[in-house]
Amino acid sequence: MYLAADAPEAALPGWWELQWRRVGDLARRGKSVLLLDEIQYLPKWSRLVKTVVDQVYQENLPLHIVITGDYTSRDLIGLLEFVRRFPDFRAMILCDDRYTDTARRIGIDAVPWREFLWSGPV
Repeated sequence: MYLAADAPEAALPGWWELQWRRVGDLARRGKSVLLLDEIQYLPKWSRLVKTVVDQVYQENLPLHIVITGDYTSRDLIGLLEFVRRFPDFRAMILCDDRYTDTARRIGIDAVPWREFLWSGPV
């Protein structure tokens, strides 16, 4: 399922809750993928992601979550803490070449876009 957080309807009250219910229903029927695009447009998005992942683990849902957006250094550090809390969760940052070393220095698996497009996830 593709969700665009920068779509006008994403700003409506209850949009996220409705979408998450739909994603959960889909995942309960079998393997699913959630592509959440431009997540930085959702208020308190990191808290939403934590809640989603908690529920995925609690219910053992067969759901892969792919998140795109613009992240600050603080977001990346928060992601690192999150990954340490959930060792089965794999965070891979796709970024411009100039940010790869910064992300890797703080312990995030960062891959330049060109490398990812050429060889895929490793």
